[in-house]
Amino acid sequence: MDTEYTSTEIMVVTAAKEIRDREIVLVGQGWPAVIGVFAQRVYVPNITIVYGTGVIDPEQKFLSQTEASALHSVADPSFAAGAALVGDPLDVLGAELHAGKVDLGILGAAQVDKYGNINTTCIGNFKKPRLRFFGAGGAPDVANLAGRTVIVLEHDRKKFPEKVDFVTSPGYLGGGDARKKLGLRGGPSAVVTTLGVFRFDKKTKEMYLDAVYPGVSAEEIKTNVGWELKIAKELKESEPPTKEELKMLRS
Repeated sequence: MDTEYTSTEIMVVTAAKEIRDREIVLVGQGWPAVIGVFAQRVYVPNITIVYGTGVIDPEQKFLSQTEASALHSVADPSFAAGAALVGDPLDVLGAELHAGKVDLGILGAAQVDKYGNINTTCIGNFKKPRLRFFGAGGAPDVANLAGRTVIVLEHDRKKFPEKVDFVTSPGYLGGGDARKKLGLRGGPSAVVTTLGVFRFDKKTKEMYLDAVYPGVSAEEIKTNVGWELKIAKELKESEPPTKEELKMLRS
């Protein structure tokens, strides 16, 4: 196997490295679910993965690429294989998340703005949207109550407006201490895309570019963000996936 990789593959591998061992990790649908399973199999074997559907600590031992690629939703019974508990959303969103037990939430987004607010509801005016998405699910609970959140999405300028069209899941709202004033836990710690990694200023809570992928420039990323993006003083370059990581990911 060579070391050529896609922008999606480096996004998944990079996001997986945000997870710390022994954490309770609530993963959303789509790439977040892939990231959680990959991280557990490669980096952090002692994490507990939970799904908002009510599944806690599944084994996730997929037998083949065909079987894994058939999973379209975290509600698919295959996601519950070998789980410690197969319950309902109240078991996870209530007993785990609202009790403050979830260390990390991994969420996808249709849009994310400069303060980490997530939109998965609609594009345009809510009453007459140009495009309607699947909505909130348990994402607002995760964004409000997890110890921290990591947001993952394919990078496109339209997905990075200065202000989202609709706040489905709050990040740091308008910045500063706005989130803290509402008594919300955690907040986004990173946004990982197909171009690089973003983090948030400790004081202003504004997103800034922390790392680029090999072959990607800061200028390229700045042109694909809808505001005047700030750059870290010591901009990093993320490590590319290794042969071993790609082999595991693709299997």
